[in-house]
Amino acid sequence: MKRLFFCCLFGIVIATPYGIAFGNEADCSIARDPRRCAALQAAREACSSLQGQARGACLREAMPPPDCSHAPNAIQCETRQAAEQACKDKRGKAHRQCLRGFKS
Repeated sequence: MKRLFFCCLFGIVIATPYGIAFGNEADCSIARDPRRCAALQAAREACSSLQGQARGACLREAMPPPDCSHAPNAIQCETRQAAEQACKDKRGKAHRQCLRGFKS
């Protein structure tokens, strides 16, 4: 029992600075892409009343694309964005197949 308590305490201590525990918002000033972090927080707030597929669609529409200039592999990032744009009208299995078949 004592060991379980210390494990939980350790998890809370580790998670708290990263905004994971207790629902704290992450600090966007230390994020890799601060603009995208701020947009994500705004999108979560705007879409908080929705659930399921409607929430997913709301989040996708509200989010700007990632900044590929900061990506480790810019070409792969741009290719992935083009694939997402080409397959954005599909969902589920059809979406995954579209992404796999995308060549460009």
